[in-house]
Amino acid sequence: RLLKTEAIYQGVTGLWTLRMKTTDAYHSFLVLSFVEETRILSVGLSFNDISDAVGFQPDVCTLACGLVADGLLVQIYSKGVKVCLPTVYAHPEGSPLTSPICTDWYPAITISVGAVGHNIVVVATSNPCCLYVLGVRSSSSYQYELYATHHVQLQYEVSCISIPQEDWRHDNVAFSCGEGDDICNNSPPKANVRKFAVIGTHRPSVEIISLEPGEALRVLTIGNISVNNAFGAPMSGCIPENVRFVAAERFYILAGLRNGMLLRFESEASDYLPGFFYKDSSIPSINTFLQFISIRRIGITPVLLVPIHDSANADIIVLSDRPWLLHAARHSLAYSSISFLSASHVTPVSSVDCPNGLLFVAESCLHLVSYCDQ
Repeated sequence: RLLKTEAIYQGVTGLWTLRMKTTDAYHSFLVLSFVEETRILSVGLSFNDISDAVGFQPDVCTLACGLVADGLLVQIYSKGVKVCLPTVYAHPEGSPLTSPICTDWYPAITISVGAVGHNIVVVATSNPCCLYVLGVRSSSSYQYELYATHHVQLQYEVSCISIPQEDWRHDNVAFSCGEGDDICNNSPPKANVRKFAVIGTHRPSVEIISLEPGEALRVLTIGNISVNNAFGAPMSGCIPENVRFVAAERFYILAGLRNGMLLRFESEASDYLPGFFYKDSSIPSINTFLQFISIRRIGITPVLLVPIHDSANADIIVLSDRPWLLHAARHSLAYSSISFLSASHVTPVSSVDCPNGLLFVAESCLHLVSYCDQ
């Protein structure tokens, strides 16, 4: 434990760290969301408030944010999506202008959840339940535009969205192999990864949707979440709060539920590498289902999944009543209890002074913790 702030962070609803460029070794921005406010702090020797120099809407609750392209930060909130180019005051490689460059996109109805990927933004609305896929383009120098590439109406409301990073490769996956393991001696070739997102729905279900440019938006595979209501358990508890694509020894989909359960799925269509991750393979039909592998009780509060690195094979901090570390093990995933306070939010933070840091929000304080990267 390296640092503990004063108890001045009551009511935090979201916590993220962002880089200015995908190739940056360290984070530059710490985004703190509250019920009716968003603040952005610089990451470094001290956390200074640079909200005005970044350009995010300050008087709203941020639902999600991310780096959509080098230098371009995206904020998703209930009324719209904002893309910002910060000034040099916020980052040395920012805009030389006195104010950040910002543009907005507004849907006709309220946004409930969203996610940011490379050159893509996905948001969902409720009542009616719609899904929007947005792209970003430069219209002129220091001028950017958000535009909708897809808009579909859904049968069920979306509860969460996750867009895997595109820069993971099969050879970066940490395998636990011994001598004579056929799975390692006959490793498949690198996958040319399709653009896709993992969503959780109020059905309840976990679904993988294609985001491939120039193709119709479609569901690639579904994992239904069975609800045992014999003991009067509310169906709302089985709705996914957080979903994530994970590359360990195999490829998994994790779903943290609102009732404190963590579910793990695997594609029935794959022997080792899911077919729908290959660009040159045929897209599976809607009859392709995710196979339910395991369920684990994490706590009684909603389960949040936060990777400590951007890659799909990163260890994951699992938050519920108390934090856990989820990491790859031979032929499976392993859980280790973290000796730390019950935390509401966590994000990885990397700086020159603390390259392997984690920021926890606990008891209205920010706690900076360093970990060993093995």
